[in-house]
Formats: sequence, C-alpha cells, structure tokens
Amino acid sequence: MLRTTREVWLKRAILWHFVNVLLSSSYRTRALGFGWALLDPLLFMGVYYLVFGKLIANRPPSFMLHIYVGVIAFRFLNTSVSQGAGILRGQGGLIRDIPFPKTALPLATVTARLFDFAAGWLVAIPLAVVFGHPPTVWWMLIPLFVLMQALLVTGLTLITTYVGLFFADIQNILNVGLRLWFYMTPVLYPLSLVQRRTANYPHLYYAYLSNPMTSVLRGYQSLVLERNLPEVGFILYGIAASVAVLVLGVLVFSRGEGQIAKYI
Repeated sequence: MLRTTREVWLKRAILWHFVNVLLSSSYRTRALGFGWALLDPLLFMGVYYLVFGKLIANRPPSFMLHIYVGVIAFRFLNTSVSQGAGILRGQGGLIRDIPFPKTALPLATVTARLFDFAAGWLVAIPLAVVFGHPPTVWWMLIPLFVLMQALLVTGLTLITTYVGLFFADIQNILNVGLRLWFYMTPVLYPLSLVQRRTANYPHLYYAYLSNPMTSVLRGYQSLVLERNLPEVGFILYGIAASVAVLVLGVLVFSRGEGQIAKYI
C-alpha cells in the first residue's frame, strides 16, 4: 500500500492530467458545460421530493434539503464506481504504450467526481438558507465526512476498476446493486423512520446500520439539519468501514496491477 502511494505521488502529474481529461470530457460537449454539475442534483432532488416527499410522505419543505444532501453524496459514489469500472478498457492504448502507475486512473475518476461533489455543496448553501437551515459553524466539519466518504468511494472504485477489466457485465450488475444500495440508505426517508419500523426487531436495525453510507449520510444530515455532531458510534464505524474498504481496494488493485496491460 505504501509503495502504491509513493508511486502515485511521484507521478502525480499524470494523475492531474487524467483528472483534467475526465472533467473536460464530462462537460465540454454540453451546452451548459460545468453548469450540469450544479443542475443535475437539483433536478434529481425535485423528482424524488415530488414522489417521496409530497405524494407519499407529505414531508415539510425542509425535507428537500435532506434529500438533496443524500442525492449529491450518493451521486459521488455512483458516478465514481460506475465510471471506474470501464476506465481501464477506455484507456487501453495509453496503458499499453506508456508506463505509469495504473492506480492513477481510478484515483483520477474519484477526484474528478469529487469536484462535482464540491460543486453540489456550493448549491447546498443557498438551498439551506431557502429551507430555513442556514449554514452554521457546524458546516466546517463537513469536509471530515467528505474525507470519510472519499476513502470509502476510492476503495470501492479500485475494486470495480480491477474487476471491470475482466468482466464487462459488471456495469449491469453495478446499475442494479447501486440502485438497491441507494434505497437501502436514508436518502428518501429519515433514519428515524427505520428505527421506528424496526423497533421490535433490533437485529434488523443494526443490520441496516452496517451500511457505511448510512454513517456518512448521518454525518452530513446531523451537521446540516440538526446542527450538531452525529452519535459517536456512527463516526467510529464510518471511519473503520471506510479505511477497511480502502485497504481492501488497494490490496486488490495492486496485486494485479502489473498484469493489467496483458488483458487490455
């Protein structure tokens, strides 16, 4: 793991080159350009709130902020993991012709999507004011939970990037799996609803809490909507799970990195 980190750091210029390429390719052909990084989560939030917030649950307007925070967080996960699954095949010619640490490709994917995530948080500021939860000093702790999620997303992206080299069908599997994961995370409903529904089945509640994205979202939602830190258990579990997934991702990717060019 330390060797991989050192190689990427020494060749960091390549990493930033790939980040620039990914960001440019995402927006240069669109009429609104980078504006879609701001508009996309707003559109998704509106659709989800219309269906789940108004027609079904009749939630207050501030619940839109709850949905928005969850949507931008999950889009960071979704786009990073999905795009990572095809990045090696997409850069096959470069991989064969130029020696560089292949870890730079999934890391560049995560970093590029992290820029989109940051843009989403910029939009969250006026939304928070509109919905009666203006930013407070607690917002200064949001980067800590972004870092927690970034570690988790990086580990998952390293795994799907490597697996995607051998199984082209992984994209279809990811589409289903990530959609299920989205609905099993408190984005479209509050965590308190899950707690009430599983009051007589505590083992189900703890199984639900084993989802590391629940800890991440609990952090965001606590800081933005409740203006305090989440419970210590969420923080500790989120850190442990994110670091564990990152280590697993590095081990999986680094073990086969030297053989990647052979399978492109």
